[in-house]
Amino acid sequence: MIIQNVAFSLLASVLFFFPCLAEEYNSVTCKNDFILTMEMDTTILYNVITPNGDGRNDVLRFDDLGDFSSVELYVFNSWGHTVYENVNYNNDWGGTKDGNPLPAGSYFYILKLDGTSLSSAISIIYE
Repeated sequence: MIIQNVAFSLLASVLFFFPCLAEEYNSVTCKNDFILTMEMDTTILYNVITPNGDGRNDVLRFDDLGDFSSVELYVFNSWGHTVYENVNYNNDWGGTKDGNPLPAGSYFYILKLDGTSLSSAISIIYE
């Protein structure tokens, strides 16, 4: 069974278009409209792991963690209890608590990248 992670792009390329309308400028004629494009970093938050040993989605992995000097991960169960925490996360959490597999189900995590907190729900699925 192949589970495809659904990812959320938190920051992406943004295109702004500013039309120059004469009536907005007391009838002064504008010669051109202009477009401003801003490129921003993108962090993808994944929401499924399948830690069944098949080598696909076995761990919670984030792209480009090497771009950050500080990477922290905190994972909570549905009762809000911490099941995993690592202040130097390196794409290695495989759905365990103290080395024991967690039950299949929904969890919540907070990923801190250089102090900026990002959060998402995550499902652990065994197939």
